Amino acid sequence: MIDHCHHVSPGAINSPQLLMLSGIGPRQHLQQMGIPVIQDSSGVGQNLQDHIAVGGLIFLIDYPVSTVMTRLVNLNSALRYAITEDGPLTSNVGLETVGFISTKYANQSDDWPDIEFMLTSSSTTSDGGTQVKNAHGLTDEFYNKVYESINYHDVFGVFPMLLRPKSRGFIKLKSNNPLDYPLMYHNYLTHQHDVDVLREGVKAAIALSETSSLKRFGARFHNRALPNCGHLAMFTDEYWNCAIRQYTMTIYHMSCTAKMGPPSDPMAVVDPELRVYGVSGLRVIDASIMPTITNGNINAPVIMIGEKGADMIKRQWSPRRKRDNVTSDE
Repeated sequence: MIDHCHHVSPGAINSPQLLMLSGIGPRQHLQQMGIPVIQDSSGVGQNLQDHIAVGGLIFLIDYPVSTVMTRLVNLNSALRYAITEDGPLTSNVGLETVGFISTKYANQSDDWPDIEFMLTSSSTTSDGGTQVKNAHGLTDEFYNKVYESINYHDVFGVFPMLLRPKSRGFIKLKSNNPLDYPLMYHNYLTHQHDVDVLREGVKAAIALSETSSLKRFGARFHNRALPNCGHLAMFTDEYWNCAIRQYTMTIYHMSCTAKMGPPSDPMAVVDPELRVYGVSGLRVIDASIMPTITNGNINAPVIMIGEKGADMIKRQWSPRRKRDNVTSDE
């Protein structure tokens, strides 16, 4: 008889949700939800990690070279893209390049930066406070007070992204109904180290705007104090600590909620072959299985996890195929 083997790849939010709905997860939580426990696995939904970045670091410039929505979305841009395949619509709409830097909190002897700069040819104000404001979760009151005065101006943005967060979150079920969204407790910035590293990233972003290369464009920081931080002197550590808690955003790199580890680790959900501990014939193959988040964007690592997982499945089945195909001559 051939064992059936399944794998799940719904991602770092839905994989733990699916496992818990199926009875694989922390016993006490599953019992509270009225779900029969198939495997008591403490790590399912725990260890949630993500990359976050400071938003709203906007730098005005004197030349019409940035991505402004009114210049981007019009008939002329559409025709240029369709006919000559050039113009503003060939941009990936803002995020032009990234750079990696080490703050004073990184080990200076290692080539292992702790901040990634996302460098954009636009920023929060480039669409006049319509879509980006909402995507970043800003209230009208906050946005209008700080940013409305530079709507549609030529700007660039620097978003310092924290590469190795120490804060850890978790995911729980809202109910045993699969159509209910899970409850997500990200716990962003609950570890002071994360605030400290982001603060140094902000300082480095402003220092970047002061370089002669960017001063050529008239670069200047939009230094309007954020609400709730106005009582602190601008550019001090205390001010940035406050500002970071006001305007920080996810980069949507959720991961680590069903981590891989050795059998000796009670929080490990899958083994080094990505097989779920205590359950036969089941693998998790997605960003959930990272023990800690990768030191950069997770797109390529997740593709690698998928490729590696596929190789493991093929390796598991190929000896059986060979045995089944053995001829009597052999």
